[in-house]
Amino acid sequence: MKKLSKQLVTASMLILVILGAKARNLEKDTVFHNERDINFKVYENGNRIVLKFSSENNRLVKLMEQLGLNIYFNEEMKKRDDIYINYPIGIRTEIGLDEEEQKELQAKRRNQEIDYQLVLKNIKDEAEYGYYGKERIFNILLNSLEVKGEVRLDEDDVVHYRLEVPKKLINPENPDQVDAFKIGIESGTIPVKQRRRTASAANRMSRRMGRGRMGRRGRQRRGMQQNNTTTITINRSPVEIWFDVKL
Repeated sequence: MKKLSKQLVTASMLILVILGAKARNLEKDTVFHNERDINFKVYENGNRIVLKFSSENNRLVKLMEQLGLNIYFNEEMKKRDDIYINYPIGIRTEIGLDEEEQKELQAKRRNQEIDYQLVLKNIKDEAEYGYYGKERIFNILLNSLEVKGEVRLDEDDVVHYRLEVPKKLINPENPDQVDAFKIGIESGTIPVKQRRRTASAANRMSRRMGRGRMGRRGRQRRGMQQNNTTTITINRSPVEIWFDVKL
């Protein structure tokens, strides 16, 4: 009987060792990162790269619904001709606001209670995969690319984001070589209108130097007339974070 008990204990320990080894393989060389109150976790899961992040800032849900979220997998920190998954794809309803309108809208939102669970339901299942200028739209829940994604709120209203991407989408020619790269996380951009002067005060001052008092006044009046403004549009991204991954 004692012999049988020893054998059972040995077998149990062996099973635990095997399960422990499998667990380590599933989340091999995990990377932890914290930026702007967002906790990131990146690891290999077989032939896939898994990105997870969580944050108590549940306004990120509203941000993702409106502007979407791009996840870049790049050798360098750049956003053109690169590899990315855009999930979720935002609806982006606020376009072309000037600076004052943008401030008013932000102030209104700060005082407005948002139903984040309802916002979460509005997030689309549509996603986009980009590889060096080639794009493909797909459904995150059912797709032949084998990409998986999820955005959810837990019982404490903490935002949880998860994205699983096959290595073959990051490096189709050699999927086994996906072990060091940069991950970029960027929301969509908001075009914000701003005004700027067409002529600088320094240039006007230099033109006035050496003139008489009457000449200075005349020049000053003409300078004030030249102080026109032009409207320019700047694209701003509320979220843009880059960090190194070495698996």
